[in-house]
Order: sequence, then structure tokens, then C-alpha cells
Amino acid sequence: MTLELQRVFRTQDYGSAWNRATEDQYDTIGWTADGETIAESASFDRYVGVLDGIEVARVELEPERTVDARFHDIDTSKPVVDLWYLEVAKHRRREGIGAAVVTEVVKRYPGRLIIAFSHADAFWAGIGWTPRERLEPAPGNSPLFSFQA
Repeated sequence: MTLELQRVFRTQDYGSAWNRATEDQYDTIGWTADGETIAESASFDRYVGVLDGIEVARVELEPERTVDARFHDIDTSKPVVDLWYLEVAKHRRREGIGAAVVTEVVKRYPGRLIIAFSHADAFWAGIGWTPRERLEPAPGNSPLFSFQA
């Protein structure tokens, strides 16, 4: 499988960076969020995963995130790459596309610590990411996984 990540950008204030024609292929409401300006969206990197010329996944990252909670073995004094959203199109799930997207993301941020807050424990552990325990209890918060690129 040769998956390509293509960067997408917001082209107008309060407009979507995503292709509206493919909205129904995804469950996450965040893909339709239009509540930010072009300047506000500049702190995020957004990509679509393309396979054989067709969009099959979306990913949104914050490349200069400061982690405000404390976790075992994470240096919170340095910015990290926070993988905010990752979703594979509904009809393409369970094909390894999510793992392929993450592999391509890691290539774009060499030498950086990449994190993901997620309840998809089996997915992140299955692709070699490390679960990080909170130093202070935070009931209800998503677990944190990390990968050193």
C-alpha cells in the first residue's frame, strides 16, 4: 500500500479545510468545524490520506503543543507534536490505512515526540506507541500514547 499524505489548508475565514464532498465518509464532527480564521488555523497541520487518487483518511496535528499535564517519561518543558484527530473513511476501515497514515506522519516530524490522546488503546499499542501514565489522577481524560520519531 502506497499512501500519500497531502496537506490541506483553510482558504477562507470560518471555512473548512476539508473537501465537503467527502464529509459523509467520516464520523468525527470536528471535520466540519468552521469556527476559526485562517490565522487561527495556522497552528495546525492538516492532511488527507490519499490512496490510488482517492481520499481515504484525515489527520489533524498541532506541531508545537505544550503538554500541560504531567506524565511518566515525558518532558513537558518541550513542545510536542499532538495528533489531534485521525480518522479513516468508514468504508475503508480495518485495511491498515490508519497505521499507514501514522507512519507517514512520523516521517514528517523527524526527531520529535508525537503524542495522541485516545481511547483506541489496541490501535496505538499495535503500531508500537507507548502508553504514558499520568502522574496525577485525571478521571475521564483520554489515555496518552507517544512515539519518538
